[in-house]
Amino acid sequence: MAGAKISSDLDARYASGDLTAADLPRYDTAHRESVAGVVCVAAAAAVGVLAVVLWQ
Repeated sequence: MAGAKISSDLDARYASGDLTAADLPRYDTAHRESVAGVVCVAAAAAVGVLAVVLWQ
């Protein structure tokens, strides 16, 4: 996932002290992609539960 790679890169930059104000948009991108991933997993779980309920 691109968000995970961006997050790892930002963590490495933070650890090395190389973060700048120019990295802020990358934090926004990583956060947005993380939220989108959680929504997709939640939707898939809901579809799974619905499938089990309808199967019965």
